[in-house]
This record gives sequence, C-alpha cells and structure tokens, in this order.
Amino acid sequence: DAARFGDGLAVTTWFTPTAETLDVHQTIARTRDERGLVQCTVRWAWRDPLTRMAAPTPRGLADAVSHAVAA
Repeated sequence: DAARFGDGLAVTTWFTPTAETLDVHQTIARTRDERGLVQCTVRWAWRDPLTRMAAPTPRGLADAVSHAVAA
C-alpha cells in the first residue's frame, strides 16, 4: 500500500544490540488505520579505523539503547 498526500504517518524506531552489531529497526504506518507501509532493519557494525578489522560495539552503547524506543 502507498502513502497518499495528506496521510498522517507514524514512524517507530527501536534497537537490538549485540556484542558485534547494533540493529536499528523502523516501521512507518498510516495513523488513520495503523496500516504498515514500510518496515526495515539496518545493521550497524564498527571497524577499527586503522586496520579496518571488526571492532566490538562501543562500550556502554548496547546498554544505552537496549530499551530505547523512539516514536
């Protein structure tokens, strides 16, 4: 389904931290009928800037976002 001009949209964002990555999930829904229009997940990962090797998620970040939900 598509959003139409004038539709109210609700964007919800939440996070799933792991030791190596941080997944960022989002949904976009129409507000009048709560019909989901878009859902996506983006995986964030860290690399050492000098070696380009995988690096652990920055200390404290997983704890900071583990229960965070933005709407």
